[in-house]
Amino acid sequence: MIASGWFQFGLGIVIINRRVDQEMLVKNEMKISFLSYSTEADIKRRWNEFQFEFSCCGLYGANSYKAISIQLPHSCFNHGCNKDNFMFDGLAHSGCFNVVKKLEAKLLDPVIILTLFCSVLQISNAFLALNLLRSKPKARRYHMTIKN
Repeated sequence: MIASGWFQFGLGIVIINRRVDQEMLVKNEMKISFLSYSTEADIKRRWNEFQFEFSCCGLYGANSYKAISIQLPHSCFNHGCNKDNFMFDGLAHSGCFNVVKKLEAKLLDPVIILTLFCSVLQISNAFLALNLLRSKPKARRYHMTIKN
């Protein structure tokens, strides 16, 4: 039980450490797919769906499209805003990578907290069980005799 608790605690620490690695991996994969936006129809469709659903634009914002010389797609504009009648307020300002980071934090942080909490609880239960199972010395009975 103690080993399991320590394993779970270690797992929580590993998740925290791997989170940074995961962020870099996601960033690189998003960058690679974004650079293929204008050449692959499937990637373009997926980016447009994601941008429309999460109200984001490009990898780091609208400037991502400008950097690769592509006109801003309709999916970068909030619902109900017409790109032809450009209104700056209708543009989704947040980059999609920031949205993904927020989603990851929203989903992963509770898992980390729960894992660490359960490991501490499991370790404390193991120590309590060991304490209860420990052999206790036999009670000594003292008899008092009164001498006159």
